Amino acid sequence: MPHTGGLPVGTWWPRSGRCVGRRGPGGAYPVDRRALTSVRAMAVDPLRVWTVLPTGLAMDDHAQRVGVVPIVRAHLDRRRTEDERAARYGSLLTHYRLVDDPAEAEVAVLAETVERAGPEHLREVVATAEARGLRTLVAAAHDVEPRMPSSSIVLLHPGPTRGAQPHADVLAVPYLFVDRARGAPPRPDAERPSIAFCGQGATRPGAGVVQAVARIGRATVNRVRPAVVAPPVRSPVTLRARALRALRASPAVDDRFVIRDRYRAGAADEAERTRTQQEFDANLRSATYALCVRGTGNFSARFYEALSAGRVPLFVDTDCTLPFEDDIDWSARMVRVDRRDVGTVAERLVAAHPDVVGDPARSPDALRALWEDRLSEQGFYRHLVPALRRML
Repeated sequence: MPHTGGLPVGTWWPRSGRCVGRRGPGGAYPVDRRALTSVRAMAVDPLRVWTVLPTGLAMDDHAQRVGVVPIVRAHLDRRRTEDERAARYGSLLTHYRLVDDPAEAEVAVLAETVERAGPEHLREVVATAEARGLRTLVAAAHDVEPRMPSSSIVLLHPGPTRGAQPHADVLAVPYLFVDRARGAPPRPDAERPSIAFCGQGATRPGAGVVQAVARIGRATVNRVRPAVVAPPVRSPVTLRARALRALRASPAVDDRFVIRDRYRAGAADEAERTRTQQEFDANLRSATYALCVRGTGNFSARFYEALSAGRVPLFVDTDCTLPFEDDIDWSARMVRVDRRDVGTVAERLVAAHPDVVGDPARSPDALRALWEDRLSEQGFYRHLVPALRRML
C-alpha cells in the first residue's frame, strides 16, 4: 500500500498499476504498462510527477475527464489504443512519468484544474507536497487568473498579468485549439499593411450597462475576499473598439474587419458555430496581420490562431505574460503596441510594416513553425519540462 500522507485511501496512483481503495462510478484504472513502455522509450528524461487522484474519478465521464489536467489525463485515458494514445497525447506521455512515491518525484501536480479541485483540496495537496520538499504545478481553466496561496505553487494559466501574483510563480499557457489551418496558407503581403479582425468589437445597446454593473459587483466582492487577479472594471471590448476605430480611420491601412456586437455573433447551435468559425478563418487568411486584444482574461486566443496560420499578430499589450519569454524574442515575432498607445496603433503598424514583410522570422512559414514547435499542445508540453526544471 503506498504512503497516503494522511489523505484518503483511493486517491493515489500506485506502482502496482491499479487505483487503491474504492472503485468509482467508472471503476478503477489499471495501468497498461506495455502501452506506456513504448511511448516512454522515446523520452530522454521524462519529468517525474507525483499526484493525488480524486476519489471515484470516472474517466468515462466526459465532464470529469475534461476537468483532469492534461499531464495526468494522458496517462489515465484508457479509451484509446496504444497507437491512438501516442498520436493524441504525444509529449504528454513521452515527457512526463507518473510516480506513486513522492520521494521519487521532481514535482507534484494538482490532478484537476484548480477550479474543479477547490481551495480545500488544493491546500491539502500543496501542504503534503511541501512536507516532501516538492513544488506543486497547478493548472487553471477559467479566463480570469486565480490568486494562489503559496510560493511553492507554479501556476499554469493562459492569461497571467505581469507581476500580479502575490505569492506563486506563474507560467503562461498558450490557448489550445484544433489545428484548422494545417499549415501556413499564402499571405497577401502588399505595400499597404492589411489587417484582419472578425469578432466582438462592439456592444449591444443596453448590454454594456448590465455587464458593467456585474463587473463592478464582482470587483467589489474580490476586494473583500481576493480570489482572482482583478480584471479591469471596464469591458475589454472598449479597448478593442478603440483599436479598431484607429485602424479603420487610417487611409494607410487596409482594414478587413467583421465587427460583431456579441461573442461569435451570438451563435446558438452547431450550424451557426460552424458558419461563424468559417467566417473567422476566412477573415484571418485575408490579411498580413491580425489584431489581437485581450478578452475577459488577459490573453488573446486570436494571437495563437494568427501564428498557426502564419499571420503576424498586431498585439495590444495589456501587461501580458507570454509563453516561454526566456526563450522566445516575442518582439521579433509580432508588432507590439502598449495599451496606453492604442490611439496611435495605425501609425505604429505602418511604421513597422516595411521591416515585417522582409523579416524571415515573421514569414508565414516561420510563424507557423513557431506555433507547431512551442504553442501547440504537444509542443508546449514538450518544452515545458526544461522550463519547469529551471524553477524546481
